[in-house]
Amino acid sequence: SADVEVIEISEMESVSAGSATQDGAVEGEQVAFENQMQQADAPMDMAQSANGLSAPAQRLFFFGFDSSSITGEDLSVVQAHAAYLINNPVMIVRLEGHADERGSREYNLALGERRAQTMSDLLIAEGVNNGQIEILSYGEEKPLEMGHEEAFWAQNRRVELTYPQ
Repeated sequence: SADVEVIEISEMESVSAGSATQDGAVEGEQVAFENQMQQADAPMDMAQSANGLSAPAQRLFFFGFDSSSITGEDLSVVQAHAAYLINNPVMIVRLEGHADERGSREYNLALGERRAQTMSDLLIAEGVNNGQIEILSYGEEKPLEMGHEEAFWAQNRRVELTYPQ
């Protein structure tokens, strides 16, 4: 039984049992790996235009229960995304609407669409070309958090703004 437990120890646990020198090397490799992953993710996190301007980093916008209204705090971020899109007319933005698990599937798809449409309307009001905007609704199908209480539901009531190019 003890031999089986040793075999089941994860690779990271067995590495941590090594000497301090090995731990330092492993930590260095982990930091290097994390830096590589951040660099690989950078194009997805920060859409960058030919003129060197980057889109705002905030890409998640949260909503109240059964609401498609955006908060005043988020409005300034939406306006910054609008300015980015206006200065980069070839960029496309995808607005993905989501809902929590409460309500019917059909209702949540419609609510996710209303949330994405609210964001679209705000971008257009700021001067973004309608042709630069894609709207999708996933309803409750792609939760950020799996759980059955308000703390989880609040994370799932959102619009995700992405630059798919």
